[in-house]
Amino acid sequence: MLCFEDGRKLPLRLTVVRLGNEKLWIHAPTRLSNELKAAISELGEVGYLFCGNNLHNMFLMEWVHTYPLAEVWVTPGIPKKLRDLDKFRVLRKNIWIDEFDARSMKSVPKFDEIVFFHYESKSLIVTDLVQNHAKQGVYLAPPLLIEGTIQDQKGFRDFVNDIKAWDFRRIVIAHGPIVDREAKQKFERICECFF
Repeated sequence: MLCFEDGRKLPLRLTVVRLGNEKLWIHAPTRLSNELKAAISELGEVGYLFCGNNLHNMFLMEWVHTYPLAEVWVTPGIPKKLRDLDKFRVLRKNIWIDEFDARSMKSVPKFDEIVFFHYESKSLIVTDLVQNHAKQGVYLAPPLLIEGTIQDQKGFRDFVNDIKAWDFRRIVIAHGPIVDREAKQKFERICECFF
């Protein structure tokens, strides 16, 4: 949970996937508590840290210092913010092709998000693209609906169409509960305004 000075609270989730090489892939790292460290150590060795978009690098350095042998991967916009991170690698092409398909939201530089489709679990893994809160239900990140946020409408529609072509059964998100019922239909519905 991320707490703001004005009292607002934002739920946060990281995603852990055990890859075929038995190493753990950590997506959108959150605050690293002692309880979380213990849970991670029970699962295995952290091999990869991935920052899902331009806005989710707040806790990355905690993980980098705790897991110094892990490969650190970020989206192209993050290096401008993390000048003190000397071991990051910019993900320009999906390197985990046996585990995931991936698409980059290049048309929205504010987010600079890369989303993944995990083949084995049939999960769409996102950071901010989709959110799920009790009052609003499942929805797209609000800034996407503000004029000017999406700089290339056709590029964004192509991005959405690529995601819709994946056979996902759930959406694993950073903010709110996992969407595990009618996930694809809900995704298609919240994207209707772009078509």
